[in-house]
Amino acid sequence: MINGDITLDILNGKFSYRVGAIIIDSNEILMAKDEKTSFYYTIGGRVRFGETAEEAILREIFEETQHRLELGELKYVHENFFTSYEGTVNHEISFFYSVKSSAELRLMKHAFFEESYGKVTLHWLPIDELATLDLYPEFFKTESLDSDGKIKRFITKNNHTYSTTDHESK
Repeated sequence: MINGDITLDILNGKFSYRVGAIIIDSNEILMAKDEKTSFYYTIGGRVRFGETAEEAILREIFEETQHRLELGELKYVHENFFTSYEGTVNHEISFFYSVKSSAELRLMKHAFFEESYGKVTLHWLPIDELATLDLYPEFFKTESLDSDGKIKRFITKNNHTYSTTDHESK
């Protein structure tokens, strides 16, 4: 397998394929935050060439928490068009999976990991407070994060997010 992340420079922008983990325990969700951004986001990252989304999310969880967790179902597909803080136009497709927490992960206090862009800290955030926080993706503020067997698709374009038709999970 080639270890390159699926991020392509295209014309004056970038395309990337990423995955995110929805890890819930005791009515809190595990999120990350780095020193360069103002918002919280899911644990996860870019899929590598030749890797399935499922393989990628399990790898990313281990890299970022040092825990091997059980993968649940695909919950959300998010197509996101945005401009980075550096001014780069981006087109990103993300798959968000539910992931079962563990007692060991829940006990992690003040956990962090290092990325090329700096220190990333992990935070257990109360689900009932998500609407008041600066977080990504924004639809986490309004969507039920409980498993209902449906895959929902969201598109964010021009700073507006909308849902498309729900599709039954297979």
